[in-house]
Amino acid sequence: MRIESNPIARLLRIQGSTSPAGRPSAIAGSGGDSVELSRTAQSLRLAREALEAAPATREERVAQIKQALAEGSYSVTPEQVADKLLNQG
Repeated sequence: MRIESNPIARLLRIQGSTSPAGRPSAIAGSGGDSVELSRTAQSLRLAREALEAAPATREERVAQIKQALAEGSYSVTPEQVADKLLNQG
């Protein structure tokens, strides 16, 4: 079983990087010129979009967890870990 918490990898796996015809997407200009994006360029574009859409670090939550760890009051049950692993993705 492969677990991926990386939203970029998940996006790349879910979204195909080619057009329905199986070729890289083309953007046509009004003067008859066209640009074809390579698979690498499309992957980089998807990665950038995923990064921009990713939530920022919740500093408040991180501080709460750090404090609980320092106090020794932070605990996670095996069931909670299993639920998170199974519900991811």
